[in-house]
Amino acid sequence: MVTNGTEVWVANETSSENGGFGSVTELSARSGAVIRVIRAKDDALNYPTNIAIGGGHLWVVREGELGITELNTSNGALVRVIKLKTNGFGDPGVIAANNKDVWVAIESGNGWVTELNSATGAVIRIVKARADDFDVSDAIAITGSRLWVSNNSGNSMTELNATNAKLIRVLRTQAGLYGKYMITSRTQLWTANPTGNSVVELNALNGSVEREFEAKADRFNAPVAMGVDGEHLWVANLQGNSVSELNVATGEPIRVLKSKHEFTKPDGIVVADGRVFVANMASNSISELSASSGSLIRIIH
Repeated sequence: MVTNGTEVWVANETSSENGGFGSVTELSARSGAVIRVIRAKDDALNYPTNIAIGGGHLWVVREGELGITELNTSNGALVRVIKLKTNGFGDPGVIAANNKDVWVAIESGNGWVTELNSATGAVIRIVKARADDFDVSDAIAITGSRLWVSNNSGNSMTELNATNAKLIRVLRTQAGLYGKYMITSRTQLWTANPTGNSVVELNALNGSVEREFEAKADRFNAPVAMGVDGEHLWVANLQGNSVSELNVATGEPIRVLKSKHEFTKPDGIVVADGRVFVANMASNSISELSASSGSLIRIIH
């Protein structure tokens, strides 16, 4: 899931209405209404798994065809399909974007990061120096001028200059501290570790660990996605069928939302327009919540 603050886009890995291919659903953040479902054959949405927004375009990773589909956010129209062989994607897994660049990380061992121009889709560079320590890179995030890549097998976090892709540092630690999922807000960076049932907050300017939240107080149970609005952090717990809400400034738990919200294997979450949207993998639905109270507004099918 991804949002620009007024719309929410959801990547659907498969669709029975599309010959088994996937689709992208666009929702209004204000009303929860479906604006459109993008599933034209030319969009080549074969098993879309990850999604990012940048430069006025939507960037969708297609694991089924090992490439990227670029869509116009204003009307859902296809901009281009970027294929594997001519662009060095390898096994594209995770993606991040801003108004200038798009980065695609490879999930396989000893991988690399491909940087694209968000205006043209052209490859700017492929980053794969040995010192970068990319090793099963399964999370990527941008904050300001920094690009962060989490390396699952290497138990490390690679920090790059987002302007020139130069290595700043590689942070190495014990297994599981750096998680499979990341989100940023201003100078903060959070990583979620579903196997260790923890969330770690880092200083995005220097990589230092600010605090680690563990399962007991916050009831994490396979945290796999996060959303933030500057004041609150929401964490989707896949196995717990719940969402944990924390205070960003203090790290203190606020509430754990569960039974009344119809969460069923929640695996995606975004915050937009005073609302929290939670994707439920098992029921193919979205739970829309009030960001201020945590109360359920509606279930979107």
